[in-house]
Amino acid sequence: MKQISDDLLRGKRILLIVAHPDDESLGAGILLQRNPNTHVVFCTSGAPHRLSIWRRFGSPWHYARIRENEARAALRIAGIEDFTFLRFRDGKLYRALPKLYGRLAKIVNTWKPLLIVTHAFEGGHQDHDVCSFLCARLSLSFNVPVQEMPLYRPDSGNGHLVYQTFRESNNEGELLEPTSAELQTKQKMVSAHESQGAVTSEFDVARELFRPQLRHDYQRPAAEGASKLAVSGLASDELVAAFRAFSD
Repeated sequence: MKQISDDLLRGKRILLIVAHPDDESLGAGILLQRNPNTHVVFCTSGAPHRLSIWRRFGSPWHYARIRENEARAALRIAGIEDFTFLRFRDGKLYRALPKLYGRLAKIVNTWKPLLIVTHAFEGGHQDHDVCSFLCARLSLSFNVPVQEMPLYRPDSGNGHLVYQTFRESNNEGELLEPTSAELQTKQKMVSAHESQGAVTSEFDVARELFRPQLRHDYQRPAAEGASKLAVSGLASDELVAAFRAFSD
């Protein structure tokens, strides 16, 4: 592929579609600094309705406000002024595919990006995989290329999480090499997501990886042989069934 600096960072109108607040900083914090002509879309509120997650924040709604404010702060640090919070329920995007696709299609039609960037299809989190699936559909509908970025996936051997690498070892994509100033800024962006410190500490903030989106088979689980997604425990077959129903 051409150098990613040529493909992504020369003033192209980019639409970055991510599942949760903090995905934008972890996966594309350097990219955002280099191309402020980017509109960031957060598909979920970032607040699962699981008591164990939101208990210390008082309510899932308060937790969602905290995460949104953290994302706003991170984007200010990167110099990004265009963003949209769709606020779908965290972990349940697969139950809202038609409505979410409609909202995303309106944004694409209005923003008219020359490139879409989103999650890889990797079996780590169902909301990430939904973004991958719907961006593939948007690419077909609007004739806009898609680049994908990895965040985490289950190891094929032991099931432990593997961070920031693609499943296909022979197609590793292209890394952005941050300057020292860009790295410092990205660290500030990630630190702005204070409520997610236990999660963000697992990532290498200097690493950002992109490649043209593959022609994924969304009729099969992203992680071969895995009956459940790595993080949530959602049955892989349930996610695939949702993709199939939308496609039909």
